Amino acid sequence: MNIYSNKKGAIILVIPLTLALLGLIGTGVFAEMDHEKNLESKRDLQRKEDILDIQTSLADFYANNSAFPIQKDQSVSGFSVLEQALGRIPNDPLEANFYWYWSDGQFYSLRYLSEQTNAEVVVFSQ
Repeated sequence: MNIYSNKKGAIILVIPLTLALLGLIGTGVFAEMDHEKNLESKRDLQRKEDILDIQTSLADFYANNSAFPIQKDQSVSGFSVLEQALGRIPNDPLEANFYWYWSDGQFYSLRYLSEQTNAEVVVFSQ
């Protein structure tokens, strides 16, 4: 009886099992990455909707006051200025990020950070 024939048989079994295991692990990693991309996409969509809601509120404020809420003091965040003028406004979906606002009364800019592109998105008044 040849002792090497048993080892060859074991190796033939171990290689496909190892490849199958690596395939399962790889599939799980790619599924998790895809899931995270979907979450980022949903949060970016929520940010766009929030900005549209804020713009609608700013348009109403301008119609009633002939000016947008003014950020006079740079030490006060634009977000605070918006909350004082408009009431409760939406927070960024991650809570760690936030929306930026600046206005001189006649023009404004709103900004947020997109997770998908990792770039700042700026929306200006018309």
